[in-house]
Amino acid sequence: MSDLNTAMIEKYRTSFLKEVEANVEEGEWVKMCMQCGVCSGSCPLGKFWDHPPQEIFMMIRAGKREEVLTSDAMWMCTSCYNCIVRCPRGLPITTSCTASRTTRSASVWCRRTSPPPSSPS
Repeated sequence: MSDLNTAMIEKYRTSFLKEVEANVEEGEWVKMCMQCGVCSGSCPLGKFWDHPPQEIFMMIRAGKREEVLTSDAMWMCTSCYNCIVRCPRGLPITTSCTASRTTRSASVWCRRTSPPPSSPS
């Protein structure tokens, strides 16, 4: 693989994607989404999502951490598993949504309980 290809791959693999892969159950599957939209079309609440699953996966890959963690999308999942059954790649979308809730809750909790930054003396 050329140096340019390697550099582009590392640029694409943002720190947020690495964080999701490491800390969210089945997080390594995020990069496998091919953006077909079958998941959101199969979801009984799909039309109410501010960001459907394939968009959340793309936002994770693009490093849009705050947008993902402040979105209510992951709370829309009813765990009906229609998305997994119909996904051409069999991605564990429901598991990722459920695990993302925990990640978001932990992130929000840490922000609320962290001491304020110290002011320069």
